[in-house]
Amino acid sequence: MVERRAPGGAPARRLRLPAVVDRGVGGGARAGARQPRRERRPRPGGGLQGRARRAAARLRGALARRAPRGRARPTRRRAPGAVAARARARGPGVKIATLSNASVGHTARWVAHFRARGHEVRVWSLEPGPPELGARRLPAAPLPGFLRYPLAAPALAAALRAFDPDVVDAHYVPNYGLLGALCGRRPLVVSAWGSDLLVAGPRDPLQRARARLVLRRADAVVADARMLADAAVALGAPPARVHCVPWGVDLARFAPRGAREPGLVASVRMHEPVYDVETVIDGAAIAFAERPAARLVVAGSGRLTAALERRAAERLPAGRWRFVGRLDPGAMAELLARADVMVSASRSDSTSVSLLEAMAAGAVPVVSDLPGNREWVADGEGARLFAPGDAAGLAAALGAALDDRAWAEAARARNAREVAARGDAAANMAVIEALFASLAARAGRARGTP
Repeated sequence: MVERRAPGGAPARRLRLPAVVDRGVGGGARAGARQPRRERRPRPGGGLQGRARRAAARLRGALARRAPRGRARPTRRRAPGAVAARARARGPGVKIATLSNASVGHTARWVAHFRARGHEVRVWSLEPGPPELGARRLPAAPLPGFLRYPLAAPALAAALRAFDPDVVDAHYVPNYGLLGALCGRRPLVVSAWGSDLLVAGPRDPLQRARARLVLRRADAVVADARMLADAAVALGAPPARVHCVPWGVDLARFAPRGAREPGLVASVRMHEPVYDVETVIDGAAIAFAERPAARLVVAGSGRLTAALERRAAERLPAGRWRFVGRLDPGAMAELLARADVMVSASRSDSTSVSLLEAMAAGAVPVVSDLPGNREWVADGEGARLFAPGDAAGLAAALGAALDDRAWAEAARARNAREVAARGDAAANMAVIEALFASLAARAGRARGTP
């Protein structure tokens, strides 16, 4: 538990580590739902790393239960020899069918983790992805998304029958989550990404209805922030099936690397409306007028790139801004290790991976004041915050972060501790891995698999 202090030094509030794997968001399952294991009391000296060790132990146990043990137990559904042969063919890992947008970097990182751990992962997507991901393309009819994704269900169902996965791993609730739910394969794990529940749901009744259907059918729901987990429960997810686990970042890659470039400000979000890079440019223009050494590097790409470049040319001083395009993880880590500040004007976020990457690499965050961001930082405590859409507020926050060197160094030290304790991707993904193995083992016993 971390005690947060207000800028004046008085205790403001306490943050509890998000519950993981064996804990739901609420008190218990609804009538008729699968009952969770009894909730354990927090252990002394706990924390996410301790929970990750316990998750790894559960993972080993679950995989051991799935490993072949010689003669299979007879069941009414499968002949013993067929069950044993199936287990030998599968090996000790989990067969995972991942349904996600293959063009998004988060998908590639997620899949790479499970493959590196020895699990067999196949990816299905309506969107094209990099060759190394090996995603299998689903038919994408030239129709609106609310029709395009459901129409791919027959093709996906046939592919899943052939692959016979242990777990269906669907990302983004109303699209791939719906696709997974329509195929009827169990267990189904659905990961919420933030905007699917926080933006699309509130403004679109159809998206909200789709989300409700998916969240009620899922065997587990993964959310990367407490406020996102709460949104899932509000839409009908059984609390005991909701698991709050931040994705985290690679702490070996995202780390300080020596001297920084004073005055270097990095914008690293995609060029889409929800990330409001327009306000970043407008706020930087105000702040830069009084700080001749400050300059802006804009990473990322998207539908608004051309318009943003025109805006920067109109409002920012010549020679003090640059667009560098979409960066791979190594180049992103290098940029954040050099930058004084990382700025994000996003209008909606759960746990922002960009925020965690900046915290780990030592770029001081100047970010919009959102509930998801406040689960990691507060104004004056590790970051400077501003109201979404407020260019003048962003300029003031940016100036405060650039001008107060002593505060910035203290913020960097504080953020390094915070992200090491709660944002380590290796530890957090071990929790997800244990969840998958537990569900696969439970489903295997139901089918008669050893």
